[in-house]
Amino acid sequence: GGPADVERARALFDKACKGGNAGACTSEGLLYADADAPGHDLNKARVLFTSGCMGGYPTGCMVGAMMADAGDGGPVDRVLSRKLYQAGCDRNFAEACHNLAGMLAGCSGGPCEVLKARVAYRKGCEGKFLPACGKLGDMHRKGLGGPKNGKAALKLHTVACDEGLLDSCVGKAEILWAGEAGPRDVEAAMTTYEMTCAMEHAMSCHILGQHRFAAAKTAEQRQEGLAAFAAGCGFRGQGSCLRLMMIHLHGQGGMIADVSEAQLWFARAMLVTIGLFDEHPEMQQLTSPGDGPIPEQRPD
Repeated sequence: GGPADVERARALFDKACKGGNAGACTSEGLLYADADAPGHDLNKARVLFTSGCMGGYPTGCMVGAMMADAGDGGPVDRVLSRKLYQAGCDRNFAEACHNLAGMLAGCSGGPCEVLKARVAYRKGCEGKFLPACGKLGDMHRKGLGGPKNGKAALKLHTVACDEGLLDSCVGKAEILWAGEAGPRDVEAAMTTYEMTCAMEHAMSCHILGQHRFAAAKTAEQRQEGLAAFAAGCGFRGQGSCLRLMMIHLHGQGGMIADVSEAQLWFARAMLVTIGLFDEHPEMQQLTSPGDGPIPEQRPD
């Protein structure tokens, strides 16, 4: 609707908010937070979201906490942010539990409370917020907030991976590779890295490249490692771009040193760093896996 409609809606929400309707406070806050709406006011929005949260409306907790953490609508206030995330988590808002856990574990907005962080991640995971499952898996794997439990970590990362959380696919593969939940399963780990790399996850491609290149015995096997690094670079993975730079600069792994090629990979890394990679399609094309001849290598 037009400006008049927005003002009427605000007036109705304001009346309900003052009458104790926490959902109305949050809805009024959303109208003030809308940058395209007349009377846009982040300060009012933040106050209203906080009121909505304190009144028991968890969406207000989530949005208010994010604003306080980012300094939108007022100064950065991580004590308030942590308080609002806690309130949202107490009302079973799974993402709020995840964000609260990050603050508890990271000593942000208050003292470090790793035990409580693990509990909050568990609650977020039980609420089906997949990143919380992945973080809980990491805590089990590292023994943070409780004993190490590789099997529990593998289970959590596997569930999250199967639901599409690619970072957890990496966690799953790392556990399988290291044998942290039982006997090492290199084949399953590599299959997971390959699958996740094919889904354009730069870190998976990078790790896949590391394993392939380190184990390569022939020129074709080295090329498979180079292709994985190239894919990682093409998926905005600066580390893969720089790894290829070093391989070509120093002639690693049986390669013949090629300073010109090294400079190209360094240029790609810098484009990724400054966020201009998408504006240079000619550089992206060069990083496509499998393109071009096998790079020149020293005889095996």
